[in-house]
Parts: sequence; structure tokens; C-alpha cells
Amino acid sequence: MIALIGAAAFFFLKPSGEPKEGEEKKPAGEEEVNVGAIGKKPPGVFLETDKEIVVNIAGTEATRHLRTRLTFELESEAVKLEMEERDPQIKDILIDVLSSRTLEKLDNAESRDEIKKELIKRFNQVLKSGKVLEIFFTDYVIQ
Repeated sequence: MIALIGAAAFFFLKPSGEPKEGEEKKPAGEEEVNVGAIGKKPPGVFLETDKEIVVNIAGTEATRHLRTRLTFELESEAVKLEMEERDPQIKDILIDVLSSRTLEKLDNAESRDEIKKELIKRFNQVLKSGKVLEIFFTDYVIQ
């Protein structure tokens, strides 16, 4: 009897891999960037920015700026090494993305998630040894 209940629970509760009603199936090869997945999977390898990043905020005529530090969650030690080797390129991407945002876009949580997704996408386009899995803002001050 217990075995029958366990088998039924497994059958009905296991993920099928098919989208649920109202969801679309993702095309093969199209990945979803997973922002905020703390505790949902084993952690990867972490890399912190060695210095804070300071950029002017778009639309403020250089009167306001963003000061931030980031930590990257990476697939492997190989990605960490590559990120360190590509430090100037990584910083350029950070500055390009962050300095293109207006004060309104920098000052809310939803927009920060969009920024994280864009940064992950841009980094993963240049990395050869693996991927950035997640980005965490460890310091984020608008002045």
C-alpha cells in the first residue's frame, strides 16, 4: 500500500519536461538567464571585483554617479581564470552597460535585474571557457 502511494506521488509530482498549461516551450539552445537563484542549486565559483566601479549616470550631465562592487558566480575555476585575464574587457562591458542607464533605471530592483541579465549575456558572449551564472551587487550606491 505504501509503495503504491509512493509510486503514485512520484508519477504525478515529477517534472515532465513539458511546459505547464499557459507556458511556452523554449526553443532548443535558448537559455533563460536565472537571476536571484540563491539556494536553488549548488554554488559555482565566486569572483569579486577587486575595485569598486564608478560610472556617471546617463542624463545627469555627470552630476550623479553610481558606485558599485560586484561578485560573479561562475561555472568553473577555468572561467574565473579567464575573467581575470580579460579584466580590461570585463570592466569595459561593466562601464558600457552601467553608464548607459538613467537614474530611473538604476534606482529600482526590477531594472537592476534587467542590468544583471544584460551583463550576463554580454559576458557570456566573450567568454570561451564557460559561463557567468549569476551576478550579485555587493555594494550599490547612487550619489
